[in-house]
Amino acid sequence: KDRITIHSRAVVCSDVDLKGDVTIGSNTVVHPKVTIYAIAGPIIIGSGCIIEEGVVIVNKHKETMRIGDENHLEINSRTESPSIGNCNLIGTRARVHHTVSISSYCVIQPAVIFSPPMPELLPEYTVVYGEGGSERRTWSGQGAEQERALRQKHAEYLRELLPKFNRQRKGDVD
Repeated sequence: KDRITIHSRAVVCSDVDLKGDVTIGSNTVVHPKVTIYAIAGPIIIGSGCIIEEGVVIVNKHKETMRIGDENHLEINSRTESPSIGNCNLIGTRARVHHTVSISSYCVIQPAVIFSPPMPELLPEYTVVYGEGGSERRTWSGQGAEQERALRQKHAEYLRELLPKFNRQRKGDVD
């Protein structure tokens, strides 16, 4: 049975496909054509996230999938990660397997299919790129606050613009 909880200040387009126990936090923006399936366990999405067109989020495990605050999931990306911290970027057409937990301020570059064979926690400020996510580097964190402010401004712009051109699902929690 579906149990969808959308914060009253979130912007969720009406054609988003939501199944299972899904909670969407305040100021989060969910573009059209997004799929969020809580198949076995619940999915909790924090506040201030930007989830773009064609994104697929799936939880096939009984444990709660948590996506923290101010994350940006770009067009046609897919994640099954059981835990995503705050202020992360998952690039266009990137895939994140259920064996990966992501801390905060990490970047999965576009088109990377990141599926390590063993469960792994990606440390803070890690950038994953290359064939199969084989290359990594650590970001110094320089500019993190500017990046965060830019993402907040982007989300604010989308919260104003999307309702003008798309029907919205109504939020039910303050």
